[in-house]
Amino acid sequence: MMNLIPTPADASAFEQHWIFQFCAIFGTVAAAIGGATASCRVRMDIVGIVTCGTLAALGGGTLRDILLTGLIRDDGTPITVYWVTEAEVKYLYYAMGTSLATFYITRFVRPPVGTIRVADAFAMAFFTLIGVAKANNLGCPWIVSVCMGVCTGVAGGALRDLATGNVPYIFRPGELYAAAAFVGAVAFIAMQAMGASYPAAFIAGTVLVFVTRMAAVYLNWELPSYMPIFETDPSHARLGFSGLSAAAMRSLRAFIPCHPTPRARTGAAAPAAGNQVPPAAAADACPRDVPQEPPAEPASPAPADEQSPRDGAA
Repeated sequence: MMNLIPTPADASAFEQHWIFQFCAIFGTVAAAIGGATASCRVRMDIVGIVTCGTLAALGGGTLRDILLTGLIRDDGTPITVYWVTEAEVKYLYYAMGTSLATFYITRFVRPPVGTIRVADAFAMAFFTLIGVAKANNLGCPWIVSVCMGVCTGVAGGALRDLATGNVPYIFRPGELYAAAAFVGAVAFIAMQAMGASYPAAFIAGTVLVFVTRMAAVYLNWELPSYMPIFETDPSHARLGFSGLSAAAMRSLRAFIPCHPTPRARTGAAAPAAGNQVPPAAAADACPRDVPQEPPAEPASPAPADEQSPRDGAA
């Protein structure tokens, strides 16, 4: 029986393996679909759509090769931007052709909901593992290889979002995006260290990136966002799955001593008569430090002669 996942004798030979080539082509097509679809939604013209799709498809690999410029492959050739060479200019054709096809197809067929996110997840999964594998083959330290994988996976999507006037996923609060690429890249390096074959580690890392990203999208997984624990109004913060709830934080404030802020100290005015706190200091003080007015006494019942006729006895 034919072995569908052979182990290359040399790590650098894996770049010519059919699995690697398939992932590179499919990732380019998926990224171009996502970029072209996003630009169609903002009503770009045909030139803008092809440009945006090509940026999304080739941007990550271009950034990776620029960062790795100066390193030498095993065959003695230096690293250059991959799609400018005669052997790999085909990826430019794939990106431009897919973007052009998306421009015409989406004029007659409405893309399904989630097309951009799913296409982006496929592209990020393939490109992340391509980036980490290429850097690892060049002998880079493992952390550099992981960073190259993350850059390759997320840079194209960031360029797509910037070109269409959106905040890139990597910069959205709580969005589990680059973290998914990081997990897959680390898994690839770990499996290599444990003696796994290149194809097996590559496939496992790709699946892990895609599954993690899709789970984050459809299960609303989020990373904890920054919020100081002494925030006056913590209800606006997105705490993620590991954060404290706003109610728990308000309860915690009751047991932690509050310290005046510089603005409160500069307002040197003493509390006014009647147990009042200056407005500048009250804005920065703990709720328990601000004097509370005593509750109003319940109103006494009105005299019998002031009651409404329907309130009295018949």
